[in-house]
Amino acid sequence: NMKMEFITVSLSSINVILNIDGSFKDKYDEYSWHIRDVLDYIDKNRRTIKKKYLTVYIFFLSLNMHIGKDDEKNFLELKNIIKQQKDKLSRNILRHALLVMFNYAMYRLHSGEGKFIKEVFWVDDVLNERRISFYGEFVNPDYFYSVVENTVVSGDIQRAEEFIKSYSKFLPKEYRESSVYLSRARMDFECNEFDKVLNDLLKVENLDTYYYLIHKSLLLSTYYELGNEEGFELTRDTVNKYLKRNTPDYIDKSGYSKYLKYLGRMMTVKRGRGLLKKDFIEEVNKEKNVFNKVWVNKKLKELQ
Repeated sequence: NMKMEFITVSLSSINVILNIDGSFKDKYDEYSWHIRDVLDYIDKNRRTIKKKYLTVYIFFLSLNMHIGKDDEKNFLELKNIIKQQKDKLSRNILRHALLVMFNYAMYRLHSGEGKFIKEVFWVDDVLNERRISFYGEFVNPDYFYSVVENTVVSGDIQRAEEFIKSYSKFLPKEYRESSVYLSRARMDFECNEFDKVLNDLLKVENLDTYYYLIHKSLLLSTYYELGNEEGFELTRDTVNKYLKRNTPDYIDKSGYSKYLKYLGRMMTVKRGRGLLKKDFIEEVNKEKNVFNKVWVNKKLKELQ
């Protein structure tokens, strides 16, 4: 069937490019004009194509996930297909589908949707069960850290360790070492190993704005826990100045600023130079847009 051959090649080509080069998504409308009619055709004939040409349908769902990352319907449908067909699908098709799902779940997790940590590890479980491995440098360093942090917060330190061991080799080379040490610092922090945190952070390079802010925020939290007021104030002042410069739009500047403000006041109280006022406690408890809010609330309760 020449029509389906053309559709398969078109869909698979765009999917492969998007897997390799995430920035291609920004150029999708310019370079993929030929694929729009294909997507419309499949959308109008979903049931038939899913039944007769399942591989084509998998590429269709994968592409929809690439270009419309905020709609989880495609993810859930693809997950259901894999649950039912994983023993019948070829290893290459299964690898492709799981790679797209893996990146999608990490993206949603990084965007603040904690429930997707389960989906990340569902993909990981299927990969291990089917003995399938990824290859290349495809893991976004920001997403990588988000997975580790959410796993650690859930209390599963061992799984976080396993994730780092399994997926750090897929990070871009220039980020690999810093990503690993930043992630280990987060695990050590959760285990109250604060001296280890400081040693880990010494090996982290501030490669971009996200890494700089995560690095400094973790350092600030560690100084707070240790009661190191000099290090705390120096770090807080440095980050405040950094935020006042040209912080990219994708960074939640407000959330970080409130984190610095609240933690500064709490450090003053912790060091015995002030009291917690009722209106401050109410403000912190009500404010939703605060970086590391769960930990901040926990520390606030310890001071009351």
